[in-house]
Amino acid sequence: MVAKAVAILLHVYISMKNSIIVILLVISASFLYADNVEITIHSGWSFNNADFEFGPCIECATIFPPFTRRTSVDSSILIGFKTAYFLNNRSAIEGSFSVAPNHDVTTENAIFCRGPVCPLIPDFLFERNMVVYQYDANFLYSILTGDVQPFVTIGVGGVASDLENDVQNDFAFNYGGGAKFWFKKVGLRFEFNDHVIPDYFLTTKTEHNLQVQYGFVFKL
Repeated sequence: MVAKAVAILLHVYISMKNSIIVILLVISASFLYADNVEITIHSGWSFNNADFEFGPCIECATIFPPFTRRTSVDSSILIGFKTAYFLNNRSAIEGSFSVAPNHDVTTENAIFCRGPVCPLIPDFLFERNMVVYQYDANFLYSILTGDVQPFVTIGVGGVASDLENDVQNDFAFNYGGGAKFWFKKVGLRFEFNDHVIPDYFLTTKTEHNLQVQYGFVFKL
């Protein structure tokens, strides 16, 4: 299990090394200047509801019955952390890493057939689990600076999808907003954001990964 995780992270690093280098630099700088640092530990939900369908193969009908294939991706729980370095009392550079461990990928083949032999030809349905690793480098701006701090974020990063031990990497950009509620140096953070993947590996189309995140934030 450990070896697999290391292999996945190494694969991600090779494929998206520029994004990861930015995030690591943000985290390293944060600990060097700890007075301006916030650490967030979050959970939440990832609504990566990609859905695509191949129509019936009419040309194949002379050999096989025509069929359609539909593949869909369900939502998953999300866990991760963020490290922000504040340039001033409103603006920050933030690096984040998240894992969505249980996206169910379902593929269904429906066969269109007429005749007495059709009941002998079954439809096919199979499910697989996909683990998604997400890493971002964002700019965060706090609209207010008191105990209640609404904020907006925008940034870029990558998404590494592990489906049956085959890791696929996609570029993504994101935007969103939320609020932090402070009780001295400890607070609660709530956030909504959308990760836009221009060329998602499963559909080769633009897909949206909507996320709800909530967790604890700490000032160092």
